[in-house]
Amino acid sequence: AATVNVAVSGTGTSSGGGTGTLVISQFHGAGGNTGAVLNADYVEIHNISAVSQSLNGLSVQYESATPAGTWSGAAVLPNVSIPPGGFYLVQMTTTPGSIGAPLPTPDFAADVLMGGSNGIVAIINGTTVISGCPSTDVIDLVGYGTAACFEGGGAAPAVSATLAGFRADNGCTDTDNNNADFSTGAPAPRNSASPVQLCSSVPSPSLTVTGTIADFGNVDIGTNSTSQSYSLSGANLTGAPGVITVSAPSSDFQVSNDNSTWGASTTLAYTSATLSATNVWVRFTPQTA
Repeated sequence: AATVNVAVSGTGTSSGGGTGTLVISQFHGAGGNTGAVLNADYVEIHNISAVSQSLNGLSVQYESATPAGTWSGAAVLPNVSIPPGGFYLVQMTTTPGSIGAPLPTPDFAADVLMGGSNGIVAIINGTTVISGCPSTDVIDLVGYGTAACFEGGGAAPAVSATLAGFRADNGCTDTDNNNADFSTGAPAPRNSASPVQLCSSVPSPSLTVTGTIADFGNVDIGTNSTSQSYSLSGANLTGAPGVITVSAPSSDFQVSNDNSTWGASTTLAYTSATLSATNVWVRFTPQTA
């Protein structure tokens, strides 16, 4: 006779972008300038959401403090994804200057010069160079120094050869107010190899088992018991679309997602952050006395 505990795990990737997903967590526009700490401008992107975010079809764009028309340029980002809490470092100058230390290995290099003290930088859902102070397709925007275009009640503080702009709470605070969300400090860019910084506002993924697997009773070695089932549901799942793997705890048990095909493990697919109650079947298949 036996009872069973079943282990579950999840894997997968997802794509997308929008408010509350990707933010500019750090920026520096005076790389390579006289007295510079670092030899290149950069924009650090942080995924503050609970799911992986694709950069496919997105761009980082820059304009001077007073946008009079078409922006200065667009760094079209590659088709890669940032995991929850991950960072992505965009070096904004393909040829670094001769003054200052190199950046940590950038994840991407562009050719869009930034203003050393004042300017506007944005993550745009699109690759066409924008104009004016945009109100659509903006994933995140930061106006700094004397910028006339910014989020909320005011621009972020000006930066310099020795100061970068930092989003509060390790890049997690996003109140859509540049003046409140940013301060300055010595440049310290992070890239995709840096430790992730999960944001406290992100709900934790959870799996819930409903139902009980009872004692299977006496079962002959090499035969199968009658199956029993429970339901598995999930909330705030990361990586949609993805797969949850349900594994039997030993060779004396088998699991199934349809009560027909049995094995040491089975999978349940999910297409969003929520998994509706889904049946998992278990049976006892004793191999030894």
